[in-house]
Amino acid sequence: MNIGSHKAMVLLSGGLDSSLAACIVRDLGIELSGIHFTNVFNGNYDGGAMPESIRCCADEIGIPAEVEDVSAELLELVASPPHGHGAHLNPCIDCRIMALRRAWRHAQRTGAEFLVTGEVLGQRPMSQRRGALDIIDRETGIGDRILRPLSAKHLKPTEPERLGWVDRSKLLEIKGRGRKTQLGMAEKLGLKSYGTPAGGCLLTEAFFSAKVKDLMEHGDLNCENIMILRAGRSYRGPGGELIIVGRNEEQNARLAALVRPGDEVLSARESSPLTVLRPGGSSAGRQAAARITARHCKARGGPSVEILYGPALDEWAGSVVVAPAGEDMVGAMRTGRS
Repeated sequence: MNIGSHKAMVLLSGGLDSSLAACIVRDLGIELSGIHFTNVFNGNYDGGAMPESIRCCADEIGIPAEVEDVSAELLELVASPPHGHGAHLNPCIDCRIMALRRAWRHAQRTGAEFLVTGEVLGQRPMSQRRGALDIIDRETGIGDRILRPLSAKHLKPTEPERLGWVDRSKLLEIKGRGRKTQLGMAEKLGLKSYGTPAGGCLLTEAFFSAKVKDLMEHGDLNCENIMILRAGRSYRGPGGELIIVGRNEEQNARLAALVRPGDEVLSARESSPLTVLRPGGSSAGRQAAARITARHCKARGGPSVEILYGPALDEWAGSVVVAPAGEDMVGAMRTGRS
């Protein structure tokens, strides 16, 4: 069997490293396809659809790609990660094990014989240490059919290398957190469709992780609530209600699209953020949400503001007149750092 007859699948994150890894293996004559695992914590999440950034990345490399939404399984790992969290709520080792297992199932379905990743030894403190890579390889059950082209010469030869499917001498020995080598390679290859280095997962951000922790503590951890957290400032009402307040017109539109039965929507008549109260129906929760809304609307200069409420935008059922929330109230109700 010649080299050109071998197939591999690359895990495409949309970042620079996975694109470079794909290019290296592609240029060695391997028939390559891509898989992208999307989830509600991805900055480019599009409801489970293929993000446009990933589509552009695959097109630029010249490979076909597919997408799978792993949000439900990732939520379970966030709540109870076997290998623990990183600096915040990021279950990086378990997330990687999950992604590789799923990728291997896709690979076997398509006839791919090994996986390719853009991992760089020592680049990420939790999941890309040598010990962590060993754990990941062992627990995925895939063994040494995971090729990491960017750091291959710092690692043991994998089966594709030992069997001559790929030429180990053409693989790299990048190590650590610097990106100078990768950026130089990208310029030579003409790669432009990749995301910001080291960015992407909201679970690695302290302020968002604090909000997710609040959901966990209230038994509210689900995809719908994660999506609405992404659309504005978040607060807790007196009965544990979730209160989300849009910061601008774009967030107001996103919030309006995320309203579900049982929610209440609040807004002043003019120059106001949109607020979602989840669940609605409580007069105390409505009063708190109205005061928070008044706090953030441009009409808050007066002693009181009329706030409309109803089941959806422009479906108002009534109004309340409230004083804008003071700093103490805002601080006591805020979740995370809004």
